[in-house]
Amino acid sequence: MKKLLSLSLLALTAFLFNACDKVDELPYYEKGTAVTLNSSTATVAPTLADSVANVLSFSWTNPQYGQDTSLYKFIIEVTPAGNNFATKVTKTVTGSLAASITGRELNNMLLNLGLTAGTASNVDVRVISSYGNNNERYLSNVLTISAKPFADPAVLSTEKTTVTGTLATANQPSNTFSWTEAFKKYTGTVTYTLQYDSSGKNFATINEIPVGTGLLTKALNEGEMNQTALSCGVVGGTQGKIEYRIKAVTASGSTAFSNVVSVTINSYESIVRLYMPGGYQGSTGNGNDWDPGTAPELIRDNRTGAVNKLYYIYIYLPAGAEFKVTQGRSWDVNYGGTGGVLANNGANFTVSTAGYYRISIDRTGLQYDIREGRMGFVGGGTPSGWDPPSVFPLRAMGLAAPNLFVGLTDFTVDGWKLIDNNQWNSGDLNVTNTRSYGS
Repeated sequence: MKKLLSLSLLALTAFLFNACDKVDELPYYEKGTAVTLNSSTATVAPTLADSVANVLSFSWTNPQYGQDTSLYKFIIEVTPAGNNFATKVTKTVTGSLAASITGRELNNMLLNLGLTAGTASNVDVRVISSYGNNNERYLSNVLTISAKPFADPAVLSTEKTTVTGTLATANQPSNTFSWTEAFKKYTGTVTYTLQYDSSGKNFATINEIPVGTGLLTKALNEGEMNQTALSCGVVGGTQGKIEYRIKAVTASGSTAFSNVVSVTINSYESIVRLYMPGGYQGSTGNGNDWDPGTAPELIRDNRTGAVNKLYYIYIYLPAGAEFKVTQGRSWDVNYGGTGGVLANNGANFTVSTAGYYRISIDRTGLQYDIREGRMGFVGGGTPSGWDPPSVFPLRAMGLAAPNLFVGLTDFTVDGWKLIDNNQWNSGDLNVTNTRSYGS
């Protein structure tokens, strides 16, 4: 029994001895030191031609971490000078003690910091070094560099170089402009605008068509293409060449203009609208005094030969009322006149007594007519018969609002019309002629 007990104790001792073998010590990594940062230049001003070329290089000393250098991690931080790195852009480098930045890469860094293209600004740069797992992070010295971002424009193309339109097909597709992305790889928003002007004027008088943010095409119908020609002074019915370009603006205000493309436009005369602003508007419920934006519109005469030529309106005016006529809802093109002669930027029209008036305008013939505004029933189905002198005042209607007449009469089975004078229209296209209406 004693022998068995001795053997058991010996086995247990051997087991415990083997179970207590010493384990190797855990690895120990040095803490390292902050690096010293250097740059290839203190001033950098890349251009679009430098987009893929290295324009700025950084190098730094070895932080002497206790692991393979291929695992070292470095973060280059760039911030507006004096910002204390509150806002910044970064570039991460692993396993190298240097890094180069291309022109476009630097440009996007600067633009994303809110710097303006074409303007030199100071930026602060530093490097954060660490182990690959981000332990033992150290900040380098700070370098100040003068940097100037460049404009990075879109490249514009046009589907067609010659277009033709007509008033009847004004809503049909005409031409599409397309362009490449401006400020490539910029992370903020870019807003695009299509600009145009007459060929050879170098955009001295800029007209604009808003496009929007992030959009790279703009399709225009025949009417819109035609309007670009008319806005640049091309006379309707003639041919003119218009130049177009894309304006790109970043969220921070940097602007770039694309190349220029030209389109020859065979134009047509589009619809012209006339309005009647004046000092009478507020007191008569016709908008705000002298405000084209709220002024009543004149009726367009759509007879052959009268389109965009003859206009008229029936309206109540108080005594002493003054007014003018504008083309469109602005003062850019406005008409006045004296003695029946219409003049661009002419004297105010005026009426001496309160009453209902018919104002007629001949836009192309430069004439005007102001007379009593009235409307009455004429024809075989009315008591007046087909005799205009018998219409007024017994068969006259009342003017309820501008261009709106209301009236009652006794009709018999026969034809009838409305007429605004005591004689028939001679058929001439002039401002003094009678206007009569049927169905």
